[in-house]
Amino acid sequence: MVPSLDIFQINGGDVLWREEVATLEDAKTRIRRLALSSPGEYFILDQNTGQRTFVTPLLGSAQIERSSVESGCHGRELVWVEKEHFQGWVCSACG
Repeated sequence: MVPSLDIFQINGGDVLWREEVATLEDAKTRIRRLALSSPGEYFILDQNTGQRTFVTPLLGSAQIERSSVESGCHGRELVWVEKEHFQGWVCSACG
């Protein structure tokens, strides 16, 4: 299966692309592992539909999820950004 889901981490005012995976379950599993060394809020962007699933891993295996097709991490839409070391979708409030 071709990866079509991007994993991003929201870190303070920054949105960091972490990696891409093929399935939503793979994304959730990978976020749980990433959160062990880098806790915080993450979101999964489906490149095919534009749907964003926000995930906040908690201690243990629990996590909080919320989905949004229309808004980013601050209730704003996501915008495409191209910088020297980053290219991808970010929350318009975070820039």
